[in-house]
Amino acid sequence: MNQRQFHHDLIRGLGSCVLAVQEDPERWLDEVLWACGRPIAYDPQCEGTHAEHLMEMVACYPDWRLFFDAVYPAVRRWYHHPGWKFDYCANLIVQLAASGYDPALCALETMHLELLSILRTATRRDIPCTFPAWEHYEHMTVARLSQSEEPEAFCRRVFCECGALLRENPALSDWWAYNDWFRAVAEDLLGEEAYRALLNDDDPDLARYREAVHEMERVREESRKDRPRSLRRAKRREKAPSEKDRRQALRRLKAGETSGDAIALLVKNCRPEDGETLMRAVRKLKFRREEGDWHEVVLAVNHEADRDVPLPDELFRYLYRENLCGWCRRDLVEQLIARGLLTPQLLAECLHDSNEDVISLAEMFEFQKNNP
Repeated sequence: MNQRQFHHDLIRGLGSCVLAVQEDPERWLDEVLWACGRPIAYDPQCEGTHAEHLMEMVACYPDWRLFFDAVYPAVRRWYHHPGWKFDYCANLIVQLAASGYDPALCALETMHLELLSILRTATRRDIPCTFPAWEHYEHMTVARLSQSEEPEAFCRRVFCECGALLRENPALSDWWAYNDWFRAVAEDLLGEEAYRALLNDDDPDLARYREAVHEMERVREESRKDRPRSLRRAKRREKAPSEKDRRQALRRLKAGETSGDAIALLVKNCRPEDGETLMRAVRKLKFRREEGDWHEVVLAVNHEADRDVPLPDELFRYLYRENLCGWCRRDLVEQLIARGLLTPQLLAECLHDSNEDVISLAEMFEFQKNNP
């Protein structure tokens, strides 16, 4: 693997990077440092920030100060900015703290208090349709809760903080519902009984927070009652392969078109003899965040593979390496396993993938292989 390939695999979350760093940490130090402070995941909202994946590489180095010094200044620059940059940096600091790095633990507490200070002094002018500081506060508290040694005490602290903010700062009155994610994680972690008992505490701040939660539940219940029943989705009918559509796709591709729409059309109507044409077209796709054509193709491949469309094996190997989406990669790995294409090298990579479901698939495959 060269530097270009490492960078290519790193932004996709492939386990090949972890294996490379484990084998020769010093060779890849600059690349791992480059990833600190930069959101590298294609879709963090769905597949996470990849901080855990990067931490697996950081753990290969004896001195974590370099990585902490790269990420901590970055995270504090993003307090007032929307997007995933803050969340990625905060998650990496949480990973460092959970792994026993004391400066990261101190940094988390500082970040926590600084965000609270921003929230206490926020005015209506500071709060447009998005309010990054509130969203970052929730994301960071969720990340801290997942690693907390005393989750019940930490939940109580956050509930009290939110209640106090709602009492002290009227400008936040429309934002109380945005603590939904933290409550869901808290209930899942503590169990419903302990969660309810904690929420029903008599502390004044907790009482204010509880009022906000009840109000949110009331508004949502009324919204559900008012929702028209006619909005139910009709069942989607699967269209059978069409020779007419196949010929149209082949004409478009042979004319030089490289759109995801044309390639996906051939995928849906592919015959065994079309494999070479399909692969030539797929190799011309540009796999970039800002271009969505490739995603349409990967989704079509995963969908049609389940319908036994005769797609070439090379297509799945190629898309596993090039595709940017971790959730699509999970489905591709499932197809690699079903087709007997998961080589020992690919299995080793999948065991260190950024997507937890890919890791689970690989672990199950390895177990079944060793225990026939």
